[in-house]
Amino acid sequence: MRFNVYKNIFEEIDVKPEKLAVVGSNGELTWDEFYKRVQIAVKLISNLKIPAGHPIIIFGHKEVNYMVWEVACTISDTPFIPFDSIYPLKRLNTIIEETQSQVLVNLSNQKIKAQNAIEISDTFEVIENQPANFESSVYGDSTDPLMYMIFTSGSTGTPKGVMVNHSNYCELIRWMESDYGFSSSDVFMNQAVFSFDLSLFDCFFALHVGGTLLTIDRDLAKDYDQFLLHLKKYNCSIWTSTPSTAFIYFQSELFTSKKLPSLKTFLFIGEALPDKTIGAIEKRFESSIAYNAYGPTETCVATTIVNISSEVISNYGEVPIGKSKPNGKIKILDPNEEGVGEILIVGNHVAHGYFKNPELTKNKFIEYNGQKAFKTGDLGCIKDNMLLFRGRNDDQVKLRGYRIELGEVSSKVSDTEYIKHAEAIALQRNNVVKKIVCFVELLDNTTIEDLRAKCTSDMQGNLPDYMIPTDFREIKKWPLNANQKIDRKQLVQLYLKR
Repeated sequence: MRFNVYKNIFEEIDVKPEKLAVVGSNGELTWDEFYKRVQIAVKLISNLKIPAGHPIIIFGHKEVNYMVWEVACTISDTPFIPFDSIYPLKRLNTIIEETQSQVLVNLSNQKIKAQNAIEISDTFEVIENQPANFESSVYGDSTDPLMYMIFTSGSTGTPKGVMVNHSNYCELIRWMESDYGFSSSDVFMNQAVFSFDLSLFDCFFALHVGGTLLTIDRDLAKDYDQFLLHLKKYNCSIWTSTPSTAFIYFQSELFTSKKLPSLKTFLFIGEALPDKTIGAIEKRFESSIAYNAYGPTETCVATTIVNISSEVISNYGEVPIGKSKPNGKIKILDPNEEGVGEILIVGNHVAHGYFKNPELTKNKFIEYNGQKAFKTGDLGCIKDNMLLFRGRNDDQVKLRGYRIELGEVSSKVSDTEYIKHAEAIALQRNNVVKKIVCFVELLDNTTIEDLRAKCTSDMQGNLPDYMIPTDFREIKKWPLNANQKIDRKQLVQLYLKR
């Protein structure tokens, strides 16, 4: 059995029903069990008269039913909004208010009680059934329905929703099916939280080919030895993660082909790939294949890829981020003398746009030679048909694979008690962001010690943990650039001098 993503149906193939489809934090589901649970969820969507196009928020963290609901929503032409339970509930309430979603699937043990919403439990029970007005928030086109929305960091302090249609995602599946060589015998590791689009790189594809999806919860990921033994138990063959996540596990002696003989392929995406990570893989997993991929959320997870090795790195003098997928194109806008300019991604995998943000959508999603295109804000150049990364042209950064708008961090910290104004900056080493720190202008009779003692705890209710600054520095007078704006480059230098 498999789930055909193109047709949104289950199909019988040469996969035994007792084979595992999903392994989660709270159990396992065979393909037969997975199919039956999806049917229960689809029927519940129908019985509750949730119209096609009304977004359903899925709240949880690597439970086996997470993928049950994502597939059920897809079958029902109902967009899902994945929201991981490790994020602050204030962020969840902001998304509920923004989208007017009136259906919350709560797979966790937390009590949510969202206002004006139907709440469904992990056991498919309706635990809250408040009156709903679904007609006020129906999105998408029946000919190409909205499949999901991923909310990323927003420069104004409010998360921005990226709307991905079913046809966009099918382009990703089509590419992986033709170029990667994965099959129903593969076991795909799914470690990134579901709110992070990296998690969508492998989850639906594992089900599309009739393989097994091995989800890794946060607690297990922190126990290096137990985590690697977990991979061995289930014969994991495909590793998908950010480069920094993988390198952590090189601290364990279990992370070798001798201990993990089934692990044959590494897929890296989400941040710059250090050459030392490839060197370590070649040393410990001699017969494995490693891929480096690149692509923002707005272009459906990934759009370029390269089979990476020390030889490839040596040929280019750095780690390239790949060539475009067959049905896509990469263009460099307004290149300088060195060929560096903004990366433009062209093709049918480009997303529908930003939710309720027509101005930003118009600025970033454009038409190029009659095709959809997305202006990434990333800088790059092309050498021998290979794309090389050259940083950003705005205030967006990546930390451990997460896209972060420094403007959102500044806005949330500025709202904290004691602070007149705050500016977040990113500290980098070898073009890789290592941490976020924040300069603050304090209110009178307040010390930086007061702030450090209180601010981090205050921030935990407003920002995901990876966006909370690791240090705060007081400033009396802000340095300005020629445009009379706060000069973040000078702030970086001020921080490094102290």
